[in-house]
Amino acid sequence: MTTKNKTVFMILACCVLLACNNPAREDSLRWKTAVDIPVNRVLEFTGVPSGTPLASTDSVLLDMGAETVHFDAGFFDILHRLEEPEAGYRVTLINGTDANFILYGLVFREGDAPASWSAERLYDELTGNYTLGRGRINLMGPDGLGVLAGDTVGKSMDSRLNGDLCHLFLNHTSLSWRWVARVSGSDYAGLGNAGFLDLRSRIEISGVNSFNSLFNF
Repeated sequence: MTTKNKTVFMILACCVLLACNNPAREDSLRWKTAVDIPVNRVLEFTGVPSGTPLASTDSVLLDMGAETVHFDAGFFDILHRLEEPEAGYRVTLINGTDANFILYGLVFREGDAPASWSAERLYDELTGNYTLGRGRINLMGPDGLGVLAGDTVGKSMDSRLNGDLCHLFLNHTSLSWRWVARVSGSDYAGLGNAGFLDLRSRIEISGVNSFNSLFNF
């Protein structure tokens, strides 16, 4: 180690010691931390899937299933140590079919009523409201996320919902997702050809760490 590097190392070491030993200066060393939580799903088509005709339209609803994520105690503890926490959500949809889709998504606490909703009830709720009460978040918004045949698109959740999403994550150790897709009747009939929808979603929880938050057991 050169003399210059030794000097830099000693300065950093002194800063750490000062931050640990001087309560009045615990906030002098703070850094941004982000935790990524991927929730991915692939729906493969090997024949025309079961769908629900949408009343008064020529469209069909496809239930794209559900996913539940459980957080262990250690991970949950890390989230709660973050200061000034924020949350964001982004989804990428890869359409490997010959059909055009509009995707809708909901995240909610495990065991909540939406887990048993029909595809039509879920669609009605998501297209009629941006927020569905505390603990239920419309990830794509009332307009959903449209993707053309063979295309790839991405969308971030409306930033106005970040606070609600953050509250949901910090207060529940298990969360569930449900997705529903809308497709025209003519496109629906063509789904008998082999194809897939690849849904790649990611939630980021970020915040500030300090020695105060790390060692405050």
